[in-house]
Amino acid sequence: MTRHRVAVACRWTSRSLLASSFLVGGISALRNPGHLPQAVERLGVPRGRMATNATASAMLAGAVALATGAAPVAATVVLGICLTGATAAVHPFWTEDDEGRRAAHRNAFLTNVSLLGALGVTAVDALQHRRRPGSSSRSSP
Repeated sequence: MTRHRVAVACRWTSRSLLASSFLVGGISALRNPGHLPQAVERLGVPRGRMATNATASAMLAGAVALATGAAPVAATVVLGICLTGATAAVHPFWTEDDEGRRAAHRNAFLTNVSLLGALGVTAVDALQHRRRPGSSSRSSP
């Protein structure tokens, strides 16, 4: 297997793994939003249910675009915006008095921050890959 094919396979696998979290999260929020609309409204966003559905739908579209390589840079931007808002709404560990809940929210917050970092690396990789002579913007195997 050539070096190029290994890179393409690794890029595709990594994008798919990263997208899986957003895909599952988006489907879950659409099926059962639970406390999400109220959490969004506490941040001052009106129509929490509509905002939750819009964010979940954007996450699904971004996840598919990222996983397929159809628009990896645009997908990382959309997913980053969704992730930032969702993280602030759902994991405000700094407001928790209970130490156990604070720790759980802090861990989830840090996981989301890590996902945000992975999105940044993915965007840079996609931009660099697209600029290389002879490379296409899609890098699916």
